[in-house]
Amino acid sequence: RYRVGEINSDDLAEHVLDININPGPGRSARWAQETFKQVTGKDVATDGVMGSKTIKVLNALTPEQEKKVMNGIAAKREAFYLKRVQNDPTQKTWLKGWLDRTRSFKR
Repeated sequence: RYRVGEINSDDLAEHVLDININPGPGRSARWAQETFKQVTGKDVATDGVMGSKTIKVLNALTPEQEKKVMNGIAAKREAFYLKRVQNDPTQKTWLKGWLDRTRSFKR
């Protein structure tokens, strides 16, 4: 359903899958697309869809680019959780776990 099995890198696929669960599939694809653009300077649609074009560009990353994409996605994810707690302080209960899990994907 989320096409993460088509991503060649197990680390990147696991990170994208984890984001699909929390905070959601649209964000995982969009964050991957945005970060790919930042790292490579190449254009890819930032439509939040893990389609064939997005998978193709992710599979073409060099190891160094993949590391930067993993870290960039993690930074977006951390910011998302911090803003979530800022907007709804009742969510603070889960913040440490969310951040620990996110940071486990940094390379």
